[in-house]
Amino acid sequence: MSWPRAVERLFELERHGELKPAKARRLAGFVCQLSQNVPMETRTEQRGKRELRDLGIAVTDQHLDAAPVNLSAVVGATIASSEWR
Repeated sequence: MSWPRAVERLFELERHGELKPAKARRLAGFVCQLSQNVPMETRTEQRGKRELRDLGIAVTDQHLDAAPVNLSAVVGATIASSEWR
């Protein structure tokens, strides 16, 4: 079984010096716990998801995959679309 993409991204950030090793490990553990439906306090779950979002990592409740989104491309395509007008 492969690691969730979110965990891979955490360690990429660590390798590039954008995330301290302890935080990368803590958040990787959090993602693994989510993937196994480990019970946790609601506030703990919300805090973990917020920390991931702050790093540009969005986890979905169903798949726990990282979901990188290029917002400028999405907004640009939306504005350029004939349906927008």
